[in-house]
Order: sequence, then C-alpha cells, then structure tokens
Amino acid sequence: MAGPITSILLSGFLAAAPGGDGVTFEGREASARTEQPDGYYFQGTLPFGDLTERGTGQASLSVQDRVGVANATFGDKAQLSASLRIGGADYRVELTQTGFPPKQAMSRAPAGPLPPPPPHMVEGGVLMGTPLYGETGLGWRATTRAHAAMAVWGIGSVWRNGTLLTDSALIHAAALDAGTYSDDDTTRLLREARPGDAELVVVVWNLPPGAEPRGFIQFLFDNVAIDVEGARVPSVAVVPTTGDLPRSLATLTPVAPTAFPAAVAPMSAPRFGQGTQQGTGGSGTAGVPVLSGAPAPLLGTPAPLNSSPSTALPATPAPANAAPATGPAAAPAATGGAAGPAR
Repeated sequence: MAGPITSILLSGFLAAAPGGDGVTFEGREASARTEQPDGYYFQGTLPFGDLTERGTGQASLSVQDRVGVANATFGDKAQLSASLRIGGADYRVELTQTGFPPKQAMSRAPAGPLPPPPPHMVEGGVLMGTPLYGETGLGWRATTRAHAAMAVWGIGSVWRNGTLLTDSALIHAAALDAGTYSDDDTTRLLREARPGDAELVVVVWNLPPGAEPRGFIQFLFDNVAIDVEGARVPSVAVVPTTGDLPRSLATLTPVAPTAFPAAVAPMSAPRFGQGTQQGTGGSGTAGVPVLSGAPAPLLGTPAPLNSSPSTALPATPAPANAAPATGPAAAPAATGGAAGPAR
C-alpha cells in the first residue's frame, strides 16, 4: 500500500499548494526544438524499426522536473507539439496532460478512455539525464539503449488532416543526447548510441484501430537543439556511421520485439569471441554473441554432409568377369570345317 498512499498524498499536496498551477516550485527545466523542417515517419508493425519515410515537420518539447518520487504518476510539467506531413497525411500531436493523474484530478478530462501508465516508473511524468530503452527498463525494450537529456510520458491529442483521432492518446517523447539512428539516407537503427547525435523521438499509442490499425504512430527528428538549465547540450550535425567496434560491448542490447506495454525481462548483454570482424556502414559489430555462460568457440566451416554417414554408402557392384573361375585351360576351338568324331 506504500505506492498508492504515496501517490495519493503527493496528489493532495500538489492540489493544495497555492498558485495557478497548484504548485509553487518549478524544478529543473529543459527544452528541445527542431532546427530543420524535416522528420521521419515510422512504417512497419512495431515502433523503433528500420523502415522510415522522410517528411516535413517540426517539433518542440519543454519540461519542468518538479517531482522526484519514483512511484509518482504525475506532478511534473511539460509541453509537446509535433507535426509531420508524409505523403497525403498531415499529423499533429499535442501533449495535454503530463503524467497519468486520476480523471478527477484533471482540469479537462478527455472524452476517450484514459490509457494506463507504462509498466515502469515515470517519476511524475518527466525524467532528466537518464538511460532509456533497451535493457534499462524504461521505455521500449526491443531497441538499442539510448541516453535522454529529457523524457516525458503523458496523455494528449492526435489529429490527421485536421480531424481529431483521439484526445486520450498515450504520448511519449524523448530528447536524446546520444541517439541511435544513423544520419545518412538509410536512417537505420544502430547497435550503439552515439554521444553528440541529438534526436527527438515522439511515439503515440492508444489510437483507435479504425483510424490507425497499428494502434500507434512514431516520428523521429534528427536536427535538434537541446538546452538543459540554460546550457546547450553539445551536438554535431552529422555523426559518421562506421563499422568500428563499440567502446563497450555491454551497451549492446539484443532483445526480442514485444508489444507495448507488456513487461519483458531484459536479456543480458552479449560477449563476443576472439577474432570478430568489423562490419560496414551502420551494421555495427559482427561476431558470435554468447548470451550466458562461458564464451563459446567461434563457428568453423561446417563438415560436408557425407563426411561421417551413419551407414556405409552402397559400393559399385563388381563386373561379372572380375573374378573368373579357375581350372585347366580349355583347348582352343578348331578352325575351318566341322570336326569329325574322335577316334
């Protein structure tokens, strides 16, 4: 009962505090915004895939991390606005509620059913300076571990071509100071996050199946400026995509895909045998992973299928005259006319 009691006491404290927003303290602040009018729309049946389509759009995110209680489901403050035009579809996403308060605590409750909070802590709705995704236990697990300057979870609205799809979407946005997607035309998911590669990720769940059969949409913006407490986070426009070995193999996160929000136990990081080869492009590390136990030897060239047959192969039958009968040699046949009877 400690978790629910803490949340109730916290919500009562926030509601009772003076001020227009119900609180008097502001906490740490951070913001992120796109610097170029472009972005990527994720295709495919699961978020954080490799299949993206480039479009035009922009996004801005600002947060105030006011609550440090791990099991608090609301209390922080954030603003998110993102738009992306792809093909003939024009999407717009707005965050209307930071975190996941009970319906009676909302100033304007959505018309649709409220989504449950994700199956991990959100500390009031905003987290700052935290590892994210992969085996961290925060966010989507079937992807590469990243690092977020700020991340937010909450409830909001989604429009497509000016039509409201829902006002009760589960929205997640993260300004990454170590992104995981390549900066070339492939926009492929990499095996290791790269410091200095700033990205802004927006994922929206709880969409009506009739409007979006997948139930989610996801945007990625990779020309992003991030500020934390008034200081610009260092970043570069393009981080080269190479096949060099990562600095730490423990940062690789080979986890099986799973649908949000089911919780899946994280897998241990792989270890690689000696003599691994480097990949090319954004392929990351090539080798033979050993997920648990002692390292296994590298795979060798497989033996031919008939190198050790279970039964002897049938032999070629010997010719009929290979072993002639033994005995006195026969007299040569007579030549010429017919032979008469012996006398």
